[in-house]
Amino acid sequence: MIFFDIDHTLFDTDMYLESGFDRLNQMFSDLPLKNPTAIFVEIYENMRGVEVFHPKRFAHLVVEKLHLQKKKQSIIDVLEDQTLLDACIYSEVHDVFQSLAKQGVRIGIFSTGDKNLQQRKIYSLREFLNQKDIHIYPLKDKEISKVLKLYKNEKITFVDDRMQVLEEIFQHDSSLSTILIKRKKPTRDHPASNGFQPAQKINSLKKLPNIVR
Repeated sequence: MIFFDIDHTLFDTDMYLESGFDRLNQMFSDLPLKNPTAIFVEIYENMRGVEVFHPKRFAHLVVEKLHLQKKKQSIIDVLEDQTLLDACIYSEVHDVFQSLAKQGVRIGIFSTGDKNLQQRKIYSLREFLNQKDIHIYPLKDKEISKVLKLYKNEKITFVDDRMQVLEEIFQHDSSLSTILIKRKKPTRDHPASNGFQPAQKINSLKKLPNIVR
C-alpha cells in the first residue's frame, strides 16, 4: 500500500496557481487594475497563512477587495476548471500509477486541503483509486494515528514532499517506509529534527516502481 500526498507530489500546485491567476488576469483585463496578479498572490498567501485554499473563499476575498461581486462565480469557475486541474498532474504520474497497479500495489491518498478541490485535482487518476483509500483533511498531520489504525495489518509506504510529515509518520510507527520527493523547488518545510531521515529521497516518481518492487 502506498499513500501519496497531492500537492507538489502528484499535482503541480505552482503551475495551477500561475495558470489560474493568469486566466483571472485576462478576465480582469478590461478593468483599470494595476497588476491584478499581485493582488491574487497577496490574497492567496494571506489565506494560506490561516487556512487551506478554498476557491469559493478565495473568490469571496477577491470580489470583496475589488468590489466586483458579479465576478465571483467566474473566479470560482476558473479555479475549479477540470481541464486546468487535469493539466497540472505531473507528467510521469499516470505511467507510474499504471506500473504500480500492474505490480498489484494498492494506491491511496493522504492529503491536506479542501476536500472538494483535492478530489478534483486527482480526478484523472480515479481509475487507480478506491474512495475508501482517499484520506483528505484540513490538517492531515493531526489525523496520522486515525489513518494508520485503518491499515494496521498492511505494509505501508508514504510519499510526501514535507519532511515534517514523514517524521511524524515515522514517530507513530518506525516500521513504516517513508519517501521524500524533492522536485525542482526546495521542500516546503524545515529539515526534520532528531536526525530523522526518510528511507528514500527522490526527485521524480519515475523511480518508485523499482523502489517498491
